[in-house]
Amino acid sequence: MTASNRFATRRALLKAAPGTLLLGALPASVFAEEAQRSFNPQPGNWRTFEVTTNVTLSKTGPATVCVPVPSVHTDWQRSFSSSWSGNSTTARLETDPRYGAQYVVATFDGAAQPTLQVSSLVRT
Repeated sequence: MTASNRFATRRALLKAAPGTLLLGALPASVFAEEAQRSFNPQPGNWRTFEVTTNVTLSKTGPATVCVPVPSVHTDWQRSFSSSWSGNSTTARLETDPRYGAQYVVATFDGAAQPTLQVSSLVRT
């Protein structure tokens, strides 16, 4: 082993030593508690939230904006209606054919500063 390899190995060992010493100083009960923990959520009361996204583009001109909306339906979350408003020329709800993700696609003709507000109801 060359001298530079020996010094690199010694340096790496010295850098790791404080962390190793700290782990050795912790009581065994800390590790026992960690091993006994489990993630077991239980359903409770449902809460409803309104999620709102506001988009204002800084420049005027033709533009297209895509804003994702909640589309998850599981034991833990329900997605309800989504609505949108603004000065878009057209706006529609699209669904990704592969993943099922939903999003609002809004197009602007450039006559005014583009603005869009998308609101969605979610229950969790």
